[in-house]
Amino acid sequence: MVVGTCSTLTRPTPLKIEMRPWTCLNRPGLPLFEEGFGEYVMNQWIIGYQYFGGITNWRNPAFPDGIPSRSPIKLAQSRPGWCLAADAVMKVGGFWGGGIMTNRASAIFDNLPPHRNSHRSPTGGNEVFADGSARWVKFEEMYFLTTWPGALNSRQAFFYQDPNDFDPDLATLLPTLAGPVFQ
Repeated sequence: MVVGTCSTLTRPTPLKIEMRPWTCLNRPGLPLFEEGFGEYVMNQWIIGYQYFGGITNWRNPAFPDGIPSRSPIKLAQSRPGWCLAADAVMKVGGFWGGGIMTNRASAIFDNLPPHRNSHRSPTGGNEVFADGSARWVKFEEMYFLTTWPGALNSRQAFFYQDPNDFDPDLATLLPTLAGPVFQ
């Protein structure tokens, strides 16, 4: 496999290394490098995981304009149980299963969710937390806590995080953001 290293400004220089450890084995076709398209300048590696480091506001159906997140911004100031990264348990374009054709490379959304039952619904996902621990989380425990701006209705991303330190307004509305509500 020919893959490369990434600079935010240039196309990767090809290197001959095996990149499979950097992506979920249930997401064939990844990793892939996505260059900019149209007005968007991406220049990013798509590895098939959700990454929450540096997200200052969570956007979801209850708070479309955002609410202060509990995502790691600076590890020294993060709580141990804050989710840093998770399997891409996502509903794209209203469907589980990905493969949604867009003007972007189709592999980005193929094989979603990566861990699913015979009906293509998610069973759960692996998550990594700010303290370096990792664990499997059942889908029934996950929430739709955030997505990126402009994708509120088209990219529903699910993960679990201990709600003990959530903003009280968010904690009150958690039942409306529970994963099974979006089945």
